[in-house]
Amino acid sequence: ALRKVTDPKGEKIYAGVDSLKKGLQMAAEGKAIQYVGASGPLQFDKNGDIDAPMVVWDVKGGKVTPTGMVTVEQIRQLRSGSK
Repeated sequence: ALRKVTDPKGEKIYAGVDSLKKGLQMAAEGKAIQYVGASGPLQFDKNGDIDAPMVVWDVKGGKVTPTGMVTVEQIRQLRSGSK
């Protein structure tokens, strides 16, 4: 379902009541939309995978702390099985 609402050729739809209403209406009409949410824009490859850097978070005592970063290259290496 995410691929249907993250079409890079579609109209950008952002969070917010009015924008989401517009995006839902457009999707119901079969129009292309590109929802840009908390993660930012996403583009899927032919396998449904996303290549984007990721932040690793730690939650302790109700506090969220970034503890690391996974690069696009590291993700691709993990996916291919190489080290």
